[in-house]
Amino acid sequence: FARMPAPVMENHDLIEIASSQVALMKPAHRDIDFKTITHGHDELVISCDDGLIRQAITNLLQNAIDAMDEANIKDKKIHIDMRQQEHHIAIKIIDNGPGLPGENSSELTKPYVTHREKGTGLGLAIVAKIIEDHSGELVLGQADKSDPLNGASVTMLFPHRLT
Repeated sequence: FARMPAPVMENHDLIEIASSQVALMKPAHRDIDFKTITHGHDELVISCDDGLIRQAITNLLQNAIDAMDEANIKDKKIHIDMRQQEHHIAIKIIDNGPGLPGENSSELTKPYVTHREKGTGLGLAIVAKIIEDHSGELVLGQADKSDPLNGASVTMLFPHRLT
């Protein structure tokens, strides 16, 4: 964790990155309904490190999968909602698992803090570091009550920047 590589910033499409990470995970998790929502955008291009963003998305997807498995969720769903906002591009990963722990949720991005039986406490810490290195913001929470998925909601916000 202490030796995270410095990001190599180039223009990349976040939709392509997220879609390819989902495609990699689908074969091993056929029991999960993955859905990517792009709100009519064909691409959402920012300056970022392709490999680090892939790692962040994979960590968040794996966290959702592990939480749903530990909670014995039968009809597992993960939605990746990507949209352009006024000042950011947002990638929100929502699941229908048990959600994030209510107490000390701000501590979850610190190294070695975990509430899961088999967690290492590094997944969210690594994601937070990657987002910080991209001048972005990581927002942890619960899915909106109006959302059909009512589990955890993790949003990565990236500034509109190109190289």
